[in-house]
Amino acid sequence: MKRVFLQPLLWLSIALLPACASLSKEECLRNDWDAIGFRDGSQGYTFDRIHSHEEACRDYNIVPSVARYQNGRERGLFVYCTEEVGFREGEQGKSYQNVCTPQQEVAFMHGYMNGLDSAKSALELDLERKTDEVLDKSTSIARMDTRKDKKEREDALKELDRLENELDQLKTEHTKLIQLLERAQRL
Repeated sequence: MKRVFLQPLLWLSIALLPACASLSKEECLRNDWDAIGFRDGSQGYTFDRIHSHEEACRDYNIVPSVARYQNGRERGLFVYCTEEVGFREGEQGKSYQNVCTPQQEVAFMHGYMNGLDSAKSALELDLERKTDEVLDKSTSIARMDTRKDKKEREDALKELDRLENELDQLKTEHTKLIQLLERAQRL
């Protein structure tokens, strides 16, 4: 049964692969590598991103202009490599790709570390609340009369399972943030 279900999913995912290209056909045909580089730089992409664009445009016989792309990307990095963007990236738990110049990196990393700290603090509050919810639900289940409240107990166990899964996801996010903080501190 699983095989019958999974096979259509496989074909669907293969069919959707072209939708994952780094550039659309229109962007390739526009051939504005300065603008593409600027966008990538302002989003903190490494120079290697051009290889994805090269692949995306190959079907249209468009070859990226490396010089124009790099020029645009460097201008975009001036937008990206700021304390404000660093804070936002950190707060969103994104990984820093070491794209800023040493001068820019000081401000960016200050914001990034503060953003990571902010995200970590918020996540720790969420972890505390979710742990309390799990404990409350476990306690209420333990107090139920198993002979009388079968359906209610069954529903409560499902709810407990959902809460425990959410708690596990929060713990995973927390671990990721700790790792990002440790990595950033080593930079």
